[in-house]
Amino acid sequence: MKIVYLLLFLTLSLFSQSVTENLEYQKVSSVGYNWKHVNFSNSYSDAIVVCSNVLASSNDSEAVVRINNITANGFDVKIQTPNDVDPNYMTDVYCIVSDEGSYSVPFKYEAHKVLSTNTSGNSNPNNWSASRTEDVSSSIVHSYSKPAVLGQVMSYNDSDFSVFWSFDCDSRKNRPFQSGMSDGICVGKHVGEINEERVSETLGYIVAESGIYELEDFSMAVNYGNNIRGVGDAPAYSFTL
Repeated sequence: MKIVYLLLFLTLSLFSQSVTENLEYQKVSSVGYNWKHVNFSNSYSDAIVVCSNVLASSNDSEAVVRINNITANGFDVKIQTPNDVDPNYMTDVYCIVSDEGSYSVPFKYEAHKVLSTNTSGNSNPNNWSASRTEDVSSSIVHSYSKPAVLGQVMSYNDSDFSVFWSFDCDSRKNRPFQSGMSDGICVGKHVGEINEERVSETLGYIVAESGIYELEDFSMAVNYGNNIRGVGDAPAYSFTL
């Protein structure tokens, strides 16, 4: 099932870069099954942390990024397989961190969080209906021409895996705001086809205007891809920027 949509933040190969006092980029190397602490470049009143890992090889086990212990100055990160065993490899994890709120500098974006009380999935008791997600349409401050969305399960209340997903509240096949801003956005956590529920988790999500942004010492591209494919197709995949 191909239900996730991309927000691509591509930057110079830096460990950590403060973009503004409210926004930073982190490249965290050698992340494995054990928790690794990451220090922020900035200090935040309410940090929204969104991360993605790189699967080094199609021979490696699939893994999701888990976040825990977010403070004003840092957070903990690890990767885990869906059956919660050690994937037995280290990987690079890329993160965007922002204070919660809406911003127009260095580009138009906003960062929010919401409590996810239900779980989506392909089996009973889960399903992919909007009723099992959180409709956050009314929380969106800006109006966007081409909004891209990225999100993260930011808490670790349940040690069993779940991952962020979003759609337009109408069809799971549609990206958020599929037909425009009035189409809305629902966010949730899912477990794929695993027949299990999860406890409530905090979701962080970032909505940003697509574009290429050139700053004094930093370049950023925001966009979403046409589809998502897995290691069972034909990796590696590339996107035209």
